[in-house]
Amino acid sequence: MRYLLAVVTLAGCHSDAPTLTFGLTSSTLSISLERDSDHAFGTLHAAVNGIDCGSATISPGSEGITWSEASSPASASWQIDLAQVGSSAHVVVTEDGDAFSADVAELAAARAVHLDTSLATPITPGSTIEADDGVPSDTVSGGFEIDGSDGSPCTVQWGTKLLPGAVALGVDTNLAADWWCGDSPEPGTRVDATLALELWAAVPVTSCRGDDLTCDDIALPDQQLATPIAIQF
Repeated sequence: MRYLLAVVTLAGCHSDAPTLTFGLTSSTLSISLERDSDHAFGTLHAAVNGIDCGSATISPGSEGITWSEASSPASASWQIDLAQVGSSAHVVVTEDGDAFSADVAELAAARAVHLDTSLATPITPGSTIEADDGVPSDTVSGGFEIDGSDGSPCTVQWGTKLLPGAVALGVDTNLAADWWCGDSPEPGTRVDATLALELWAAVPVTSCRGDDLTCDDIALPDQQLATPIAIQF
């Protein structure tokens, strides 16, 4: 009986540690305070750069179902127009007597896919194509496909290496064997195609303050680039 009581007690323990998560679109910044699945929120307030974000939208959490459904946190969420925020954001969220804050320094920086690898000469099997989004502090990953004249994919990247503020995407060293547009090109063949590249970037949260608080970096909308490319087999 004592053993059963201990198990039940431990199963009912929750840390309820807070997390601030953010979402970014071309026009809005969203802020969410996440707590344990059974958390009941108290009096809430959120402000960005001193601007009141209004009433929170409350979403109840769920403990999930063992083996079939993951648990989800309870959350209190707000949205604010980016036009009101400016180039950086100082976010303050309070719940009763608890205060949480976060800073995002490069919120509104201009971003666009930039190729760090010149495509003026043909790439070769085993090459890497490096790219960034123009903001060195961002965390950047991505992927590409090389498309034929009819738009169908001929191959995709076969390696990814994260760099400071950029990403290096590898071309297959055995590209002829993994070329899906017709017969494998013979050695020495040049193929003109289209590079369709996509970057997946996140803006870092530069400060995160509050008891047991964690802050998630802000995922950006995917960024695409399509440009001619030549491959020398």
